[in-house]
Amino acid sequence: MTINLESSVGQIATEHPLATRVFARHGIDFCCG
Repeated sequence: MTINLESSVGQIATEHPLATRVFARHGIDFCCG
């Protein structure tokens, strides 16, 4: 998967599981759409 402006946060989290640490640290919801 290529990350671009069309990628959802959920898609990024699925393809790049370690990104969830960054999302959590910054309060970005990556679960549930």
